[in-house]
This record gives sequence, C-alpha cells and structure tokens, in this order.
Amino acid sequence: MRKFLSGLVAACMAASLLTGCGTTAATSAASSAGVAATTAEVAAPTVQFAGGTGTEADPYQIATAAQFAAFAASVNDGSCQGYGGQYLQLAADVDLAGTAWVPIGNMSDMETHSTMFLGTFDGAGHTVSNLTYQTEEPTVGAGLFGLSAGTIENLNVENVTVTVTDATSQAIGGVVGYNMGLVDAVNVSNAAITGNNCTGGLLGGNSAGTVTNCTATDVTVTVLGDNDFSAGLVQADVAECGGLLIGGGFGGKVENCTASGTVKATGKEPVGLGGIGGCLEMMDAITNCTADVTIEAPNGGHAIGGLCGYAGTHTDPDVVKATEGFSTTSYPGVIENCTAQVTINANGATHVGGLVGTGLYYYGEETAFAIRNCTVNGSINGAATPGSVAGRAVNSSVAGCTVSVTADGAALAEEIGTTACRYESADQYEEGSEPAATSLMKALNGSYEELWPVLLQSKYDDLWLADCKAIVGEDALEDTVTMLKTACTGTVIGQQAVDAYAGQEARYFDCDFMQDVAQFTFADGVISGVDANGKPLFSHSYQFLQYDQESGFYIYQSQDADAGEFTYFAMAADTPASTQHIEFRYGSNLAALGQYDSGDYAYWMAAGIPVNSSDEFVAQCIQLFCTENLQG
Repeated sequence: MRKFLSGLVAACMAASLLTGCGTTAATSAASSAGVAATTAEVAAPTVQFAGGTGTEADPYQIATAAQFAAFAASVNDGSCQGYGGQYLQLAADVDLAGTAWVPIGNMSDMETHSTMFLGTFDGAGHTVSNLTYQTEEPTVGAGLFGLSAGTIENLNVENVTVTVTDATSQAIGGVVGYNMGLVDAVNVSNAAITGNNCTGGLLGGNSAGTVTNCTATDVTVTVLGDNDFSAGLVQADVAECGGLLIGGGFGGKVENCTASGTVKATGKEPVGLGGIGGCLEMMDAITNCTADVTIEAPNGGHAIGGLCGYAGTHTDPDVVKATEGFSTTSYPGVIENCTAQVTINANGATHVGGLVGTGLYYYGEETAFAIRNCTVNGSINGAATPGSVAGRAVNSSVAGCTVSVTADGAALAEEIGTTACRYESADQYEEGSEPAATSLMKALNGSYEELWPVLLQSKYDDLWLADCKAIVGEDALEDTVTMLKTACTGTVIGQQAVDAYAGQEARYFDCDFMQDVAQFTFADGVISGVDANGKPLFSHSYQFLQYDQESGFYIYQSQDADAGEFTYFAMAADTPASTQHIEFRYGSNLAALGQYDSGDYAYWMAAGIPVNSSDEFVAQCIQLFCTENLQG
C-alpha cells in the first residue's frame, strides 16, 4: 500500500480548496425565483443538503440516506474539489439499508486530488447504520469513506459489512478505507470487514493520520490470500495487515482507542495481524489503547500481536520524508499504557507476541519500539518461540509491564521470543539497485510453463467475457475479448515480424518460449530449462548486470562461455505474487534485447505462469490482464 500511494499524503494536505457545492431548499428556491446567489451557491453540480452553508459555524447538514449518497457522488466526481476547507455535519441518524453504496472518495484524480474527501465531517454523535459494500473489482479504499485526507469525527457506524475479494486490492475498512487525515471519536460496531491487504474494522489503511478516542466493538476482520516465504521473509502484498481498529498504519499516532473482536486469516502465511492494528509502523506513539482480541491464523504466519503485528520507528527520522511526506519524532516508537487481552491461535507462526509481533527490517536496520507500563493477559497456541510481550524486539525495550500469558497451556516466562529470522520490508530496495535485483530473483523461484496456452483454455472463456464485460459493457464485447486474446499470440518475431507488420496498424507479440524450452526453473539465481520431453537444455548461474530504466527490466548475465542464446535474461519486475505471471526476454545480443519493434527479438516477449497453477490463480491473472489493458 505504501508504494502504491507514495507521496500522496503531503499533496493531499496541501489541497485545501474552498469551493461551495451545496444548496438548501431555501437557496434553491431563491435561485429559481431569480434572486441573486453567491458564487458558492451556484457551483455545479449542487447537493440539496438539509441546511447549512458549509462554513465551520454553519456546516452543511445531512439528514437522509439520499443526501448522504448525493454528498458521496459530489466527492467522487470531483465537482466539489473534495469539500476542501468546508464543513459537513449529520443532522440525524442515517439508515443506509437498501442503498447501493459507493465509498466517499476515490483515486480518479491523482493530480489535484479533487476526488478524495478533504473537508471536515462531523457526525455530531449520530449513527450511520446498515452499510453494505461488496465488490470483486480492484479497489483502493473501501468503506463508508473510500479515501480521506480530511477530518472525520464524532461519528457512530453500526451494522456494517464491507467485502472486497480482489487479490490486488488494498485499504478496506468499516468507516474509512484509506485515511491520511484526522479521525477522532469515531466508533464502529457489529462490523464484518473482508479484504486482502490492509483490512481493518475502523480504518483499512492509515498513512501519517492521527487516530484518537475511537472504538471498534464486535468486529470481525477476515484477511484473504496466501503467501509463500520459501525464498525469504520479505514484505508481502497479499494476506497482509489485518486489525480490529486499523488494518495497516504507517506514520501518525494512535491514542486512547479500544477494540474488541476477532481477526482471522483464511490462507497461508498471513503477515501483520493485531488487536488495534495489523501494522502500526513508523508511528511515534501508540498510547492508552486496549484490545480484547482473538486471532486465528491456522496456516502459519508472521508478525502477530495482541496490540499490533509490527511496530517501531527508524533512527533516521527523515527516512521516508521524500516518499511519504512525513518525518518521525520519536526513536524508538513509544508503546505505553496499553492493555491486551489475547487469544492467539497461530499454528507454526513466528514473530508472535502477546502485545507486539516484531519490528520491520527497513533501510538497513530493524525498526524499534519502547514498551512501557503495559498489561498483557491471555494465551498463545501453536506459535514457534513466542514472547509474552513481543515475538522479536531487536534494539527495543520492555519495562514496567504486567504479564500473564500461557503458551500451549503452560506459563510463558519469556517476555521476548527468540525468533531468529527478521521480517524485511520490500520497500527498502531502490528500484534498479542490486539488492532489488537480488530480491526479484528470489521472488521468481519456481518452475514456469508458457502463459498463453493456459489462459486460452476453453474452460476460462466465461471468465474472459465476465471480466471484459465488467469494464466495457455489452457493446462489442466479443470483439474486445478477441482483441485481448490475440494481442499476445503472434507467430513471427525478429526481422520476419518487422517485414510482416510494415505498414499495418495491427501488430502482435509472440509470447512463447524460444529455443525449444517448454519449462523454465528459477532457483536462487540459477536458471535452467527443459524441453517438452523433460530433457535438460541448459542450466547456468546468473548475476545482476544492469537495470534498463526505460523498460523497467533487470538484466542478468551468465558467465558461462557456452550459454549461447541463454547468455542474458531481461526480467520484468513482475512476480507470481504480484501479477500471477512473469515476463522476460533472453538471448545472446544484449542490445537487441532492448529493442521491441526491431532487431533479432522484435515483437517477442516470453510470458510464463507457475506450473500447475490453480483455477483461482489463473482467474486472477486473466482479471488483471483485462483490467490493465482496458482501463489503462
């Protein structure tokens, strides 16, 4: 999530535009009667609020579900500039039962951020109830609010269900999907929130936002997806960050908050599960917070804690200033006067603690925390080397805590676990650097067959139609599917393709494996290939050579003199975990590998998918391909 929205916080904080978009019945009538109106009153489109002029002293009033939905639409279409500098207030309880809800705020305008909420929303102690939102589409920011860089306060939300099943989605919350502002005195109850990355009862993602005096009661957070850390324990983009209050938090602070309920992971090796937050990284302070949580991770996991999965700050306060727009003020990060009542069932999991799971290895060091005057009670079952307070705590400290925790039924004496393996952030590697290249090669470990013969199997035809229809509708649907299917199934490459496509508008890439390779295997820097009969064709060790900034490809070279057409591999940064496939080129002519519409390898790009991929995995790949190519 942090990489996806890098630099957004500072930009949003600066986008505070005073623009009027509301009318009341009185001003609307006056306008229709020809009475002169102010500039704020005639801004279009208008929302007919129950009253108010949008100022701090006289906020716009929302009293009905219809007005709430109209307010949401006026944010999402950008016409009101996100209500920057303006104030809104609930005038009554609002029941959203039967309302086809669309979260308030989205990423449609990434230049001026006019489609995010930038104003102040005061619930005035009223309750929004019976919110239901469900989608299978790729989503960033889902909840009552989608994306907010404003202030949301004094609000109750109850009986809420938010379900986002797409594997690439992130920031799924009951009240705010992605928060970059202030959330104060907001309460959520009886909530069921389901997502893949940064999923929380109150907030899905929180970047440099301040969260104070909030509660999450009777909340169930479900984290979807599977991870595979056989190549190394590096930050995942799936099955990551689930918490009763906050899914994934980076920067800011959390104070005087309470949460109760269950966090459960359905897949393998989930990362970052906690009572208050799954991730509360780079936060200066987590103070006076209480969690009563049951955490269920039956298939392993890492960074699991009764209060938070992982936490801590870096010795360099400006380590993320350039990319995230904030600096920290405290090292180590303070966790003080917090209480956790925990039941953690995490079979085989590591980095498990009654209060905190672990810090995060990030730009050369593990982030650190100082735990002071906290109370932990409960049980941890099935975990490897847990700690009653922290699963791992490098450069961190624990002082003045009251602890009564059992591990598999016996008293757990160790406050800090003995987990040897550190949990690393994928964000620490600069794009194009040697560490990034090494990390990529590890992430590619596995065997691959050709992608397109798999995707074009007849049993997936309905998936192609459904995914395309969701984006382009019924018109020209069959032609759209045919276009997508044929774009990467060319039959000629090199000069033959250049000659064939001369003067033609339609051009097709051949994505087959060349040199008779039927299956590639990547194993910690060793790449090998076999033919259709399983006969070995080559096997060489490869070292990082250079990064092609224009294409984003990492170039690796074999030092073996007999490598021939397998001397160089140019690898896209795609990995099975991120895109369900890989793209690459290989050959003996490095210069030609950098050319795409000329030279020996023109109109060729090998594409692979892990051998024996499940139908669900293939479906995710098809959906991603349709989305990327039809939505731009």
